[in-house]
Amino acid sequence: MDILRNGNFTSSEIYRLMGSDKVMATYIKEKQRERRLKTSINIQATSYPLSWGRVMQNYVFENHLGIEYKLGVDKPKMHKSSMWVGSEDVVSLDCVGEMKCPFTRTSFCDLVETIECQSIDILRIDYPDYYWQIVSNAEILNKKFGELIVWMPYANEFPDILEFISNIEDYELQKDIQWVIHAAMDRLPHLPDDSDYKNIYRYKFEIPEADKLLLRLNVEKAYNILNPKPIQNDTTKTI
Repeated sequence: MDILRNGNFTSSEIYRLMGSDKVMATYIKEKQRERRLKTSINIQATSYPLSWGRVMQNYVFENHLGIEYKLGVDKPKMHKSSMWVGSEDVVSLDCVGEMKCPFTRTSFCDLVETIECQSIDILRIDYPDYYWQIVSNAEILNKKFGELIVWMPYANEFPDILEFISNIEDYELQKDIQWVIHAAMDRLPHLPDDSDYKNIYRYKFEIPEADKLLLRLNVEKAYNILNPKPIQNDTTKTI
């Protein structure tokens, strides 16, 4: 686990500080335990949905996004307050983007229906984890806009996808995604070529300053619990 993520609040989990006090307390306890463990509380595991999403984000970046975006760096960045960290998927001059490549059609359709509403309020309710992750990364990188991007390939994209996979230079990444090459089409996430759904949906929005402020206040509250100030002994003598 990256040393910056170990024991620190992260953008991907920051939504847990934006709900109930009980959920916040559980998240703080996990971070306290990580600091004592000196490693992540979770055992890192690889699954088909995880490896699919990780690799396909790079494919989407290279084949479906415009030149205004740059691919994010996996190494997390610390907020200027030093209270939390985050790593974006893609970033432009004024916007931070979060890409989702669902493994199931149900998850894809759910996300599409939320994006089609083009409403911050609905996104915040339907997907608080994604919304606050975008707000968090925008706050860390000082960006005015956020964008949620969801993608699932058409069946006819798979020759290009397989070529993309064969050219991956990272050995561990290549090993984790090899299952795609050997899988039958009906086991792979895809849309029929004649689907009424598009293969990519995007929702770009200006992030409310009120939400950035609320995020900072909640993180500060949790940070002060995670990092309590030492009690000063009163050395004043009573005469």
